[in-house]
Amino acid sequence: MTKGDLFSDLVGEPLDAIEKKYDELLETIERLEEERKQMHISKKIHSEVIKFAVNKLAKKPELDGANHDSLLAETLEQKAEFDRLLSDRDALVSRFSISKPRVLKLMTEFHRQLTHHAHHGDAPSLAHEIQMFSKYFELQAMLQGYEHHNARLSELNVIRAQLLENVKAVNRNDRKLSQSLNKNSEIGRSERREAGRLAAYLKTQKRPTAQPVPPPAEDLSERLASGGSFSLDELASMLAHGGLAEFSSEPQQPTSTRKSKQKKNQRRAGVRRGSTTRMKNTRE
Repeated sequence: MTKGDLFSDLVGEPLDAIEKKYDELLETIERLEEERKQMHISKKIHSEVIKFAVNKLAKKPELDGANHDSLLAETLEQKAEFDRLLSDRDALVSRFSISKPRVLKLMTEFHRQLTHHAHHGDAPSLAHEIQMFSKYFELQAMLQGYEHHNARLSELNVIRAQLLENVKAVNRNDRKLSQSLNKNSEIGRSERREAGRLAAYLKTQKRPTAQPVPPPAEDLSERLASGGSFSLDELASMLAHGGLAEFSSEPQQPTSTRKSKQKKNQRRAGVRRGSTTRMKNTRE
């Protein structure tokens, strides 16, 4: 693209309008950069919330009022509730030393022995009855623990399903943020390219005017001939107005003695035809 093609739409427009457009582009670029910064922060928080919800991040992410929505706060609250129910379930399980079917079987056996009408010779002793009653009540408490455990499992499944739905929603918002970031970057590149074009055009239209150099003083040539010193400003003045060229423009003429000496040193190379004639005459 040639220079004329690059600035063809700007030729003829007033410079004030182009400067105003350039300032507006700078404001737009600054706004886009601020939006892109906030989106990067929000995307980071979304990623941390997702990792914390699926136990890939141990530390709970901190949320501030400017960079999160209600969905993120709700997800973190559900994760805390899920962890609490999970710990309660583990505590209940740790108290169970016998499985639930075994508990039911033992309770049925103890109940039969305690309520069965047997002969006075086959009846259990008082100490044995007290021991069976004690074990029966212990198994009954254990059975109630299993009922609490089932209730905790039901609540745990409900909160797990809600947490997974919220994680999916946060993940969708994170993908939307990625798309918004890509769009923001494309618009920002286009705006910066246009701002650079306008800046280049304004630079070509507003060339800085050269400051006039004052003429050299009359005594500069004399000082230069006598070997005196002068400042850089004086040197620039002489170069701009030809003072230094005038001073050094006297041609040096070679002397006549040097010319004659150069002529004498020149060697002439020619054929000497007379010597051949003299040799021929002597032979005859």
